[in-house]
Amino acid sequence: MVEKEGTKRIQPSVMQVALLDEIAERLMKLQQHQEESRPEGIVEPLHLLTVSTRLTVVHPVDQRKPWFSVTIVKLDEAELNVIINTEKSGTTPYVMGVDENVYDQHFSMPMIHDVMLSTNSGTCRVKVRGSR
Repeated sequence: MVEKEGTKRIQPSVMQVALLDEIAERLMKLQQHQEESRPEGIVEPLHLLTVSTRLTVVHPVDQRKPWFSVTIVKLDEAELNVIINTEKSGTTPYVMGVDENVYDQHFSMPMIHDVMLSTNSGTCRVKVRGSR
C-alpha cells in the first residue's frame, strides 16, 4: 500500500484504545443511570395536611431525590384536585371524587418532584406519602 506524502497512518492499536475508552465511558454512564433508577427502599412519612382552596405543594424531604411513587389518602368527604409534577404537568388536575379515598401514582423512575393539592370549596384533611 502506498502512502501519500505528508499523510500518516494511525496505528490500529491507537484506534483500539480510543474505541475501548469510549465503550468504557458509555458503560459507566449506563451503570450510573441504573444505580439512579434503583429504588432506595425509603418511604417518607405521611404528612397530615389540611388542604383548602389555596394551593398546597408537597415536596420530597430531600428535593435532590425525587419520589418513584406517591400515595394520597383523603380523610374527609370532599373533592380534591391533584397535580403531580407542577412544572411538567398541565394545569388540569386529577379530581379525586367525594367517594374516592386513595390515589396512587407510580413511575418506574424517580420522577415525582412535587404534588400540588387544592379543593374547589371548603377544606379536606389529607395524608401524603412518597417512596424513593
